Parts: sequence; C-alpha cells; structure tokens
Amino acid sequence: MEQKKFYKALESYLHEEGNRIYRLAYSYVKNEEDALDVVQAAMLKALTTKNPCDIQYLKTWLYRIVVNAALDFLRSRKRYTEFTEQISEEFKPVSVSKEGISSMELEDSLNGLSFELRTIVVLHLFAGFTLHEVAEILEMNSNTVKTKYYRALKLLRLELNNDDE
Repeated sequence: MEQKKFYKALESYLHEEGNRIYRLAYSYVKNEEDALDVVQAAMLKALTTKNPCDIQYLKTWLYRIVVNAALDFLRSRKRYTEFTEQISEEFKPVSVSKEGISSMELEDSLNGLSFELRTIVVLHLFAGFTLHEVAEILEMNSNTVKTKYYRALKLLRLELNNDDE
C-alpha cells in the first residue's frame, strides 16, 4: 500500500515538474534527444527501484537520479572530461542585472568554473534548489556544498569584475 502511495506521488510530481526535469537534463547534455534519453533512463530507474524513498524526499531523490543519469550518459559518450556546459535558454537570466552584467557575460563566467562548481551554482540559482537540496542531489555534505557555492560566487565576482575593467 505504501508503495502504491509513492508511485501516485511520483506520477503527480512528474506531471507537475516534467519540464524542469527535462531542462536539468538538457543543461548537462546540450541536445534535445540526449536529454530525452537521460530523462527516460532516470524515470525508468525511479519506477523500477525496489526501495523507494520517503515521499517527503521525492523531489531531491528524483533530481539526484536525473543528475546521475546525465553524468552516466556523459561518461558513456566519453565526453565527461571534455564537457563544456552552457546554461540552457530556460535557465538564462532574461535581463541585464543592476550591475550591468549581461546573460552572455554570466554564461561565459559560469563556463570558466569547474564542472562541480558550475553544477552547484546552476542547481541553486537557476533551478531553485536550496543548498541543502543541492547537497542531497549531488550526494555531498551540506557544508561542502556551501563552501563550494561561496567559492564559486567569489570566482564569478572576480571574473565579472575583471571583465568590467
């Protein structure tokens, strides 16, 4: 009975958040068909799991599966180490910030970060997850994620300030 409740919650969540899940996969693989493959692999894994998570952790559990499926996909394509991510159009800021930073400048600066730092920033700032949820998705310690997030912000600030000069 509990498993039936879990699958109902999963189905409901997938209907509500399907586009965000797809955009997250797309931000990793940069190709529509590959993103669909990643989402399909993640959903298959979620639906065939023998030990589903508690319903209260469904969101972070599902996003962790999507991130891992995307990383597995990239590894299988031997592009993991050469991967250069650009923020997908759905995650780009649509306007110039108060400081006069364009979305293109921000994207260039984000691409200058390491893969790990970029992933943390994208999940937190553009996908809207809390740092605690990002830690759960990436299976990292919360304090480690916070430290890396603030390091990434510092690096971005330095990069964007150097571009202004």
